[in-house]
Amino acid sequence: MSSVEKVPFFIDNQSAKNLASHLELESEEDLDDAILELTNVLTSSLVTRLAQEMSTAVKFSLPNISKIPLDAMNQNEIIKHYSQVIVIDTQLNFEDQKINGEIFILTKDGSIEWLKNQLNSILEALM
Repeated sequence: MSSVEKVPFFIDNQSAKNLASHLELESEEDLDDAILELTNVLTSSLVTRLAQEMSTAVKFSLPNISKIPLDAMNQNEIIKHYSQVIVIDTQLNFEDQKINGEIFILTKDGSIEWLKNQLNSILEALM
């Protein structure tokens, strides 16, 4: 299996403000910590479950925050190294707070083909 090396979680400014409001956070540092925790929970849950379904193992590293304007994403050096992207859109609704984010699974090499084959096998087994 080729490796999936990055699984970033993207959250827009309004959703970050909504998260801060919902959690009654006052400082930027507290908001960054909350976003890191949200990122950790969402991406590790997704990747762990996906790995279980595919009978494979995963290793995790600590999440970090990079504040990148969306219009500058295609210029980001880290993102440029990945040739395939799977995007998973997620919405969290807490009372009146709308928190939208996207999880990107960034792959290189033959990883996307391996993932497709594994997913197809799982889907065929369900039918």
